[in-house]
Amino acid sequence: MLVVPRIKADDVFPAFSASPERFARLEIRFGFMDEPNVTKALAVCKKKAGFKFEIMQTSFYLGRRTLIANSNSGLPWWQDDLYIALAGLVIDPSAYFKLSAHRVVEIGEQVII
Repeated sequence: MLVVPRIKADDVFPAFSASPERFARLEIRFGFMDEPNVTKALAVCKKKAGFKFEIMQTSFYLGRRTLIANSNSGLPWWQDDLYIALAGLVIDPSAYFKLSAHRVVEIGEQVII
């Protein structure tokens, strides 16, 4: 996210690089007032920049963190529970970025607090 409210359509894709190993790096920029839609942005990039891909063969990798309370953490139990409850209120990244659930790979870790 940038510190500007909205990004002009021409400034959404400042960097693109591809390698022969079937991997590509694409930087997509959204302003803080924009609603990020990665799938739509990729379709625009395909049309404007000649970016070659098939959305149903594209995988999106997301990280996930699960918090686990530990009685030896030094915090009172209610603070552990409160922190875990607040962390659980975050929006699902695949929904936030409007990614197809069938194309998302989640890599997660468990963190003991």
